[in-house]
Amino acid sequence: MVFRTSRNTAIKAYSRKKEFLRERDVYRRLRDKNIHSIRGLAIPRILNWDDRLLVFEMSLVRVPFVLDFGGAYLDAPPDHIKYDEDWDQIGQEDFGSNWTEVKKIMHELEVTAGVFLVDVHPQNIKFE
Repeated sequence: MVFRTSRNTAIKAYSRKKEFLRERDVYRRLRDKNIHSIRGLAIPRILNWDDRLLVFEMSLVRVPFVLDFGGAYLDAPPDHIKYDEDWDQIGQEDFGSNWTEVKKIMHELEVTAGVFLVDVHPQNIKFE
């Protein structure tokens, strides 16, 4: 769940520790590498977190953006992900003419930060 705060930030809360830690670690990696945008799309910055409560606070971003790294992995994609023709067709259907740019964004995140996006859809990668 994501909640907007009175500080003009967002709080994201998790019920499962594994998923919380994975997304928190992706945002921390991006912060440590000083990556706040990719190919012109804004990326939220992690500001605070609480490992006990499974929540983190992040900056708000405007379109165009890349956000929601709950389905991202560090350093290698999971074994169950197959970047095959079916995956490519779904991406093309979801993003239309922006699909090539989405793949470039994914590649740049992999190369610059070791972040592998698995769950890409028009709600977490949004263009103008």
